[in-house]
Amino acid sequence: MAIGGNRTLRPWRWALHWQIALALLLGVAAGLAAGEREIAGFSPVSAFAFLGTLFLRALKMVIVPLLAGSIISGVAGLGSARTLGRLFGRTFAWYISTSLLAILTGLLLVNLIRPGIVDGVPVGQSMGLVAETAELGEELGGRGPGIWSTSSCAWCRKIPSPRPARARCCR
Repeated sequence: MAIGGNRTLRPWRWALHWQIALALLLGVAAGLAAGEREIAGFSPVSAFAFLGTLFLRALKMVIVPLLAGSIISGVAGLGSARTLGRLFGRTFAWYISTSLLAILTGLLLVNLIRPGIVDGVPVGQSMGLVAETAELGEELGGRGPGIWSTSSCAWCRKIPSPRPARARCCR
């Protein structure tokens, strides 16, 4: 029996996309068949997880040298510095234009959809998640400004002084 004309039923002769689809279907079937049960104290899912982790780590190990080699080869094949400068200019312009497009799209969608606002009321307020400033001050009292305080004096308290008797900026 032929598949797609003169192709036979041997999967290694199929087009790559059909081989990938077959592998996906076989993977789903194996996962459903294995389930969560254990066979002699061994879970087949853990074997699949190990193989998946092994595959991903091997892929990551190959990607960096492959990318570095292709970038070096591409730059070396450009020839003159003028060609490299022109390529840099185009790349930079493409980066700036796509970044600007992404920012403008995000701003437009946020202003149109207004996430977090339902019927003109902030969701946190309608769910009762809003506290008054005095309430927050009482609850957080004594904890200090933390490391990410906007006050520049917070850094003075964190840096030890070589002269302990000397007054610090905020104390």
